[in-house]
Amino acid sequence: MIEDVFKEITSAFAVLSMLQARQKALRKDLEFFRESSEEATQEVHESLLFGAYKRLEHEVMFLCVDAYSLHQGISKKRSLYSKVIRQNGKLLSKVDKTPRDRNAYMFLGVIGENGKVDTTSEWEDQLIQGMEKKAYEDRKKTRDDFGISSQKHNEIDEWLDRILDKDIESRLNSYRDEFAHRLDSLEKMMLEIKAVNKPDALEHMLDTVLSALNAYQHALQKILLYTKSLQYQGVGNFEYGSLSRLKLANRYSKYRANES
Repeated sequence: MIEDVFKEITSAFAVLSMLQARQKALRKDLEFFRESSEEATQEVHESLLFGAYKRLEHEVMFLCVDAYSLHQGISKKRSLYSKVIRQNGKLLSKVDKTPRDRNAYMFLGVIGENGKVDTTSEWEDQLIQGMEKKAYEDRKKTRDDFGISSQKHNEIDEWLDRILDKDIESRLNSYRDEFAHRLDSLEKMMLEIKAVNKPDALEHMLDTVLSALNAYQHALQKILLYTKSLQYQGVGNFEYGSLSRLKLANRYSKYRANES
């Protein structure tokens, strides 16, 4: 069914948006760590700084592996691309021609030389037709510039090949290979306790993940825009918080309750 195709795309978008929320939260944590390490006093023990940073490092590693999984799930064998997008090129190359409900338009009149002039129904119809034509042309341009413009498999393959920068893909692949197999022996686990990626290295990982997520978000969003006239916002009201923040929130709530 047609709706199943778009359901698959929006489901992938939901996963993507959750990874974006994780990337954003971890970047804030990294900035907080940098500030905290610079302002650290005797009250902040060195082992606490190290432990907190090591936990953040692990979170960034897991995010890199998950971002790679998303990349594989969208673009490789038995993926969203091979099972859904490539097989429905005819549907996903169409530009939405569905007119908006006339009630979606509101006319307040026109200000002329002699003041406000009310519009007539004929005038409004002409204005609506003009706006609908402009909206369709914009969607068509989006399809031509960023979308799937043909149902031919080789041209859809070219569309996929343009989405993700090869350098970003290469870095994501290398992170996945490094992190997914880094602890497959006791010797490696012992070394991992001592080995630490510097903050700049973590930031570079987050930049790579962000570039990959943005690229796929842009591609999937454009498909929804020109085929369905939709702006999908992903998972609403999702914040990738932490247990420490939850503890603080609970303490604050209890404090406010006691105050009142």
